[in-house]
Amino acid sequence: MRARISPVAMLAAALALSTPTWAQTNLFGVSGFSATVNLALPTGGAMSMRIYVLGTSERTDLPGGRGGYSLTIGSNQTMYLVMNPSMCMQRSLDLQKNGPNPFTMSGDVKRQEVGTETVDGHPTKVELITLTTHSGPMTMKAWRATDLQGFPVRLEIPMPRGGTMREELTDVNLSPPPSSMFAPPSNCMQMGAMPGMPGAPH
Repeated sequence: MRARISPVAMLAAALALSTPTWAQTNLFGVSGFSATVNLALPTGGAMSMRIYVLGTSERTDLPGGRGGYSLTIGSNQTMYLVMNPSMCMQRSLDLQKNGPNPFTMSGDVKRQEVGTETVDGHPTKVELITLTTHSGPMTMKAWRATDLQGFPVRLEIPMPRGGTMREELTDVNLSPPPSSMFAPPSNCMQMGAMPGMPGAPH
């Protein structure tokens, strides 16, 4: 049985996925793709969501299947949270307090190949990665599919507050999503950081 997750925790996980440290090239060299991310959280909870990445912008469908999504636009450093067509909130990002997002982060990268493994039918090379950015070093483990141009189909990422988040990526499409998916909403209200979300006070 999967553990129940509070709405704030669900939003925090979704927004952590869509909070980049603004870079022109991400860690895996993929400029555009979509995939389903199946998260296993350090708290024991689990959730699935669809993500879309185009350059330094990312859109994440919020869990629940109600059409909500988060959208982070690299060009204006703003995150939008669209709950439904009539409810939208936005906030500027503090670049020093971003959540770890391997698809939109770059910096000084060190890689160590530690083996091979088949994941969900994909042959992979397993890497230990250390990424050093302006915020300091972070480490992760990546299973990079050799039949998907090195795209990671599994990631294990230590979280700032302890524990490890595992991401299993399925239904990967390496074609760039349409740019229309990343158009900023026009009806958003400015919001502050909520507890548990990236950039929120401790």
